[in-house]
Amino acid sequence: MARTNKTIEIYLYREGLTLQDSKIDPLIKEQIATNGYNDARLEEGITMHGILTSINQNLIAGRGEQLKLGILVLDQFAEVQRKFSHYVEVLKSHFHNTKDIIKELALDDTIRRTIPTFVPRAINFYTLLINRPHLLAAAAIFGLTAEKLQEEINQVTTLLGLHKEHRILIGENQRLTKERDMKLEEFRRYMNEFKSILFMLFEKDNPQILERVNVFVRNKRQPRTSPVDPNTVPAPPTAAAKPNTLEPAETTETTETTDKLK
Repeated sequence: MARTNKTIEIYLYREGLTLQDSKIDPLIKEQIATNGYNDARLEEGITMHGILTSINQNLIAGRGEQLKLGILVLDQFAEVQRKFSHYVEVLKSHFHNTKDIIKELALDDTIRRTIPTFVPRAINFYTLLINRPHLLAAAAIFGLTAEKLQEEINQVTTLLGLHKEHRILIGENQRLTKERDMKLEEFRRYMNEFKSILFMLFEKDNPQILERVNVFVRNKRQPRTSPVDPNTVPAPPTAAAKPNTLEPAETTETTETTDKLK
């Protein structure tokens, strides 16, 4: 079973019911107390469950913020990159006979496709236009005043700030994921041990008690009671048609993390 927010939430909900109902059910409480699960031991599991639930909720909220911020960063990047590309093309055409200026403004350089490489070049480009009078005069022909160029610098700087905030949020969510997974494995071990005791006590004679605390009991195959007529026994299936009677093993849970923002 893949480890997703939904499967973990369902698991925590069900296991929380098992712990709480076991604590308040007199018959179960009496029986498990003689096998190591007194009130203190049950509270240990309930506390583990509460901490794990809180971490998981924080992680879900953090991932939501990461997604929203990631979209904002991509939109901002697309806009500042679009305008920068147009300004480069305009000035490259304007200065096509002035190789020194083309080199000075790096107009022949490839437009960078990642934020960390794009931002320094864009800021340098706009800053040069502001600080070099002959370049500013040429840029003014296309409406690029010093004020407009500074506004472009501010937008690029804002993009860089959003990108850094997004990277910090990614790091925090990775930390929370690691902490969540560690706590989850600890809690799983606790619940596996606890359920083993419950099955030992109630599965054979009182399986309905397990269902009272939200523990699923697999129905056992009933033995055949009527005699078998050998003349009515069907032939065994061929190799190609023989059914697979092995139950599939539970797959190892994995956490997939995908983030295309670099």
